Amino acid sequence: MKNWEEATSKMDETNACFGIRKIFPAGLGLLFATTVAFGVAHDTSLSVSVASTNIDQHSTSGLNVAAFANAGGSEILTPFSAAQLIDWPNNSEQISHGIKIGMIDGGVNKNHPALHNQDITTREFTANGATPVQLDHGTAVASLLVGNPSTGDLRGLLPNATLFAANIFSQDRNGRIIGDPMAFSNAIDWLIDMDVSVINVSLTGKTNGHMERAINKAVEHGILVVAAAGNNRGNSGRDYPGAYRNVLAATAVDADLNIYAYASLGSHVDFAAPGVSLRMASNSGSEVLSGTSFAAPFLTATVALSLRDQGAINASTIRTRLSNTARDLGRAGLDQVFGYGLLDATSNEGLVAQVDRRPSRVTPIGARRLTAN
Repeated sequence: MKNWEEATSKMDETNACFGIRKIFPAGLGLLFATTVAFGVAHDTSLSVSVASTNIDQHSTSGLNVAAFANAGGSEILTPFSAAQLIDWPNNSEQISHGIKIGMIDGGVNKNHPALHNQDITTREFTANGATPVQLDHGTAVASLLVGNPSTGDLRGLLPNATLFAANIFSQDRNGRIIGDPMAFSNAIDWLIDMDVSVINVSLTGKTNGHMERAINKAVEHGILVVAAAGNNRGNSGRDYPGAYRNVLAATAVDADLNIYAYASLGSHVDFAAPGVSLRMASNSGSEVLSGTSFAAPFLTATVALSLRDQGAINASTIRTRLSNTARDLGRAGLDQVFGYGLLDATSNEGLVAQVDRRPSRVTPIGARRLTAN
């Protein structure tokens, strides 16, 4: 038993850092509580506590990847069937040519069948002396965005788009999975240089100066940023970068349009998209995963199409535009659970007046020292 536990621990170590829980055939779920450290300038640090199978122990501080393994109970969707929920266009192969998308996440396995021969450029941004790590999470998000259409149900939303994927996670000499806020900032600089139109960030956490300045810089260069709303189980606190006013945030719903049980709530939530019980590409083939991480690519792809049709527009404009065609869910009108409602990918008719009904952004708390759980 000891050898099995050790082997399993090694196999899933990097997945654990992203809060991905695997359910084994016997129904045994392993608990993971890995801590990821983010170094911040001036000898301070921001520790990142990663979610475990016990969601009540999920830290509300630091930066987390908004994804968990499927625990059952809802219909399993493929990227193709999930796309039908938001009326995704059938000619996505043709209309995705020429689109450039950025992504900040973990490493991407470009040799996976769903990503093989796709137009993907990867770059590592790691702390000094650290070794880049490749994670299921990054591969899953990339496959949702640009998965090869030849893989059938695992094909991506924009299969002929160009993807620039920045990996900001690495392993230090002590075996810890770490990320550096400067890596996030450097990744933004690279994506600006690559002239992407939109950046997918399936990460959430507390705000800090490096993150906010990097997001603002991208926006100043005409790039829209889409982020996951967060998996803090109903916590109405703000999850960044999705809570920045100039960022669009996606929450997750299942096949029956029920909200994801662990989704964060709050005024930062803009739109809902499929993100529960999705079968997606992973380093081992495919897995069924859930989280607002996987709702974000649906919003990212929709934004990318809108930018292709309309050119440079800001987050406020596109938020208003998409809100006029979103399918209202839950309480009537804008709410803190579904935002404006279920995303509608067919909303490509003329722009409407720029109206931003969300409250003004709170003052950022900045980087501060946090202790690991």
